[in-house]
Amino acid sequence: MADICDWSRICEKAIKQQKKSRGIKRDHDVTEICLHERKLEGVCDLKNYLNLQFLWLSNNRLRRIQCLTHNYRVTELHLQYNLLKDISGSLSHLTQLRVLMLQGNQLADLEKVIKEFRKMQSLEILNMFDNPLAQETDYRHYTIFCLPSVTILDRKEVQSKEREMARKGYDQRNEMVRETIAFLRRSQGPPDLYYKQNPQMRLTTPIALREHYSMCRPSTAELDEAFENRVKTKAMWTYNYFNWQKIPSPHERRTNRNVTIEPEILSAGFK
Repeated sequence: MADICDWSRICEKAIKQQKKSRGIKRDHDVTEICLHERKLEGVCDLKNYLNLQFLWLSNNRLRRIQCLTHNYRVTELHLQYNLLKDISGSLSHLTQLRVLMLQGNQLADLEKVIKEFRKMQSLEILNMFDNPLAQETDYRHYTIFCLPSVTILDRKEVQSKEREMARKGYDQRNEMVRETIAFLRRSQGPPDLYYKQNPQMRLTTPIALREHYSMCRPSTAELDEAFENRVKTKAMWTYNYFNWQKIPSPHERRTNRNVTIEPEILSAGFK
């Protein structure tokens, strides 16, 4: 088995040949590197190619990616059909990445992989099929929710219905608020057109201070009668709220399809 130095020499030789065929003399002018199907188990450090944008490392035997530490301008990266098991800390700095191919590897932890993509706000095309993580329950909806910039996932265009289902599954609180806020809907006229007001009903009735004092003061010396009279002059308020402790978390929903999603409504009365 060749050591790391051997793999580095093989990569450097291939890059020199590509530079010569394209008439490139300086490393800063290199924007594309193709190391496809070379049975590589390692790749040389590409820190000299700071303007690198397109990189092909597909169909090799790579188990880790440690060659892109200084390449912040990569926009298209092909890592499909390797032996990758963990990419933590390898790709998170590639914030300009638009196309990422990871299909045909051995990635198993979906949440760990998605965490690596959090800063990639420009990522549009992502392939992760033929990995163990693609067999997880609700894999597609979870990926769509965590990576809203992705428009094509596993060679299939992301539909608006899929985004809506992803929000309802993993953003339950905000989704409930969206469904209950009325002013987000387009108004077709003034409120009086739909809600007829009764002129005889008023929220408050102006009264004199003397009348207010006599109304609040008990009219009888008996404690029970005074209490009943006092209750009649006060309003009753009922406050309804959800019991969020019984709402399953997004992780529980994704791992267990049988959990209940109906929130329990609690009521509290005030006088």
